Amino acid sequence: MLKQGAVLWIPSGLGGSEHMHVVLSRPEDNSQSIVLVPWTTRDDGVDEACVIYAHDHENVDHDTCVDYQRARSASEAELLDALDTRRIRQVASVSEPLLDRILAGANERANLMANECEEILLAQGLID
Repeated sequence: MLKQGAVLWIPSGLGGSEHMHVVLSRPEDNSQSIVLVPWTTRDDGVDEACVIYAHDHENVDHDTCVDYQRARSASEAELLDALDTRRIRQVASVSEPLLDRILAGANERANLMANECEEILLAQGLID
């Protein structure tokens, strides 16, 4: 079972590079639609609502930003199947303080997310 704050390495497409994604919603509240937000390298023009530094997570070795605009949802069944078949992999979850920062950024940038993702986070009381 996945938990809020879980971190998954997910390929960006066929043969694409992997990006870390954090489970932002609470899967126990809605296992059919789990909100995932990807992380991307901090660079010019990248949204800096939430910057993740190397000391914030053991799998981050350079400044990284949460890409709220590319948030998506997936069912827990899909994600568990992908983990079982090794199409994606799970690493250490984020700390509570980092999860709080990511959620604060989501609250600021909810208008950039797909409507479905925003609605899930609103329904769970994670953003306002």
